[in-house]
This record gives sequence, structure tokens and C-alpha cells, in this order.
Amino acid sequence: MASTSQDVVVVNDLGTSSLSSRTRTNASGGESVRYTVELQAEPILHDFNQEALGQGPAEAIRALLERKIKELKVAASPATGHRRANASVGLAAGNPSDVARYSGGKTGTKPPNLETPPRLFNDSGRLAEGLAVRFNPTSDNFTINVTANRLDPRTFRGGQAGIVAMWQRLVALVPEFKGGLDVLKHEEVRNAIGEAVADSIVTRTDRARSTISRARQQLFGAVLRDLGKIVQLGG
Repeated sequence: MASTSQDVVVVNDLGTSSLSSRTRTNASGGESVRYTVELQAEPILHDFNQEALGQGPAEAIRALLERKIKELKVAASPATGHRRANASVGLAAGNPSDVARYSGGKTGTKPPNLETPPRLFNDSGRLAEGLAVRFNPTSDNFTINVTANRLDPRTFRGGQAGIVAMWQRLVALVPEFKGGLDVLKHEEVRNAIGEAVADSIVTRTDRARSTISRARQQLFGAVLRDLGKIVQLGG
């Protein structure tokens, strides 16, 4: 029976993070392309194994990246503002290409941002709000999925080369996309790691259950102290 296959190609590698394209071919031969960012977990998680991770650190990283994108104040070009204005009109009129770019998925329909001056990477909010982060135990890294229609080489200006250039500019402005110490310097991520480690304790006996609170406090202190040293040395 025919099945769906997937080809993964790394299109830009920064060492601690990389941008990959994933081309899926369904049973009928149709193809779809999706881009993901891979953050290496080792420099982020110090010596803690994958069983201690859970979803907490992944959600903390997602929230951090969303916030950093939305906080960008770098002005886009006037031409970008003009394109967004045209797209807003096209979306309202039901133009298929504009509907495809600004609609769909869990984010739903979000019209172009018409603020003046326009800001880079803050077109409709779909890029920032559509990020989905999960820990991948197979490859020991965090996988960041981007809204499919936000990075589509068929509609993106410049195709895949344009996406790579955009990705490099985004990393320059939001270095947290490199992973490692750029992520670990944020307290909310360190706290999430501490909580994940503490929550990984298995309480098999009444005695263990009675000491869980003290163990949690000790782990929180150790994690934050040790990770703080790493950040200081890395600076």
C-alpha cells in the first residue's frame, strides 16, 4: 500500500541550530514543503537527560521566541509596507494568494499589520504566534515548526534562497534562535528546566512522597546556580 514519504534537507546550519526543509510526498504523488528549526539540546540542558525534559522547557522556549519576535523594533522597507497594504486589500477581497498566506492552521486568519513604520518579521503575527516547539528524543534537540504557509518557497519572495536569507536575518536580530547560551540566559527557560528536573522525580514510596518538596527545592537551587555559572563563563 502506498504511503507518505518525507525528505529532510538542511538548508542552513549555524552549528547550534539549523534550518531544514521537509518535503512530504503523499500516496498520490502530491508534495508539500515545510520548514523547521532545530536547536541542539546539549548546550541548553547541561547534563540532564531527555527523561527530565517534558514539555515545560519546550513551551518556555516557544514563548521566549514569540516574545522576542514581537519585541523587534527594526523598521522594514517602505516597499514591504506597500506590499502589506496591498495584501490587506487582497485578503479582504478574497484574493486566493493572500487568503493562502494569511489564513489557515491553528492561528486562523490574521490580516497584515499596517502599522507605520512597518516592522520586520511582524507582518501578521503568524510567524511568532504559529511557532510550535517540541523536544525530539530521537535526535536530542528541540524542533521548532513554523506555520507552513509562512515559509512556502512557492510563494515566498526569492524561493528557498529568500527563506534562507530571511532566516539568517532573523537569527541576527533574535539570537535566541541559535539556541545554546542565547536561550539559557533567560530566567524563564532556566526555571522551566528546573521544574522539569524536579518533576522527573518518581515517588514510589510514602517516604519519597514526603520528601519531594525538599528535593524539589534542592534541585531548583542546584540547577539555577550551575546554569548561572555557565552563562557567566560564556559571556
